[in-house]
Amino acid sequence: ITWWDDGNITVYNISTGKKMEIVNASTPAIYGDNVVYVRSKYTDGQPAYSQNAEYNSLYLYDLSTNEETQITPYEHAYFDPAIYGNKIVWKRSTQVNPGEWSANISIYDIPTKRVSDISRSGKAEDGKIYGNIVVWTENQNGSMYVYMRDIAKHKTRQVTFDGNPISLDVYGDRIVWERAYWVGNNLSSDIYMYNISTNKTTRITSSTYAREPAIYDDKVVYVDTRNNPEYQENRDIYLYNISA
Repeated sequence: ITWWDDGNITVYNISTGKKMEIVNASTPAIYGDNVVYVRSKYTDGQPAYSQNAEYNSLYLYDLSTNEETQITPYEHAYFDPAIYGNKIVWKRSTQVNPGEWSANISIYDIPTKRVSDISRSGKAEDGKIYGNIVVWTENQNGSMYVYMRDIAKHKTRQVTFDGNPISLDVYGDRIVWERAYWVGNNLSSDIYMYNISTNKTTRITSSTYAREPAIYDDKVVYVDTRNNPEYQENRDIYLYNISA
């Protein structure tokens, strides 16, 4: 298990009960013995505690060898990493002009140390990976759409054609996301799922208050504020069983 707080990352081993810290780092993601995260610093070289500084760089830490590898140079960019197996994906937001940013999804192969781009629109974000499937969203004319790429087959597919999907997750041949939509003057949201094999999209919830899904095997968990619709401060966790 990994998390970050006050500019440091903690990795907790459930089996041994031991903790270790990675200092001056933020936004970790973990798979097996590999932890990917961001280091940030100011123009004077002093470390920053989060990705709000002038320079950020993506790093990889191997827990089995205690070796740290710098993946990207320090630059005025923001990263949102995810990892599966020996592949790391991230959204790299780079400032191209004052007030103008370009964001694309990149992928790093740990054994070969090769970096390549998954998207080239300059308007991509929320990259996730499972197996050979990379998913992300793209902003086109003010609307968001889900895309996926099979990196083994080198094929990209547009998954959604309406709505405003956010909070993507992927497992096996299923992609889940939160879709925001208006009901009168109220902004609502529900969870949708796409089956890659059948090319079928299914609406999972209808509460109009569901958000932030995560999927594993045939289970989808999500946050729902249906019990506090006016203020939406009390958030409950719900489980959806796909095979039930």
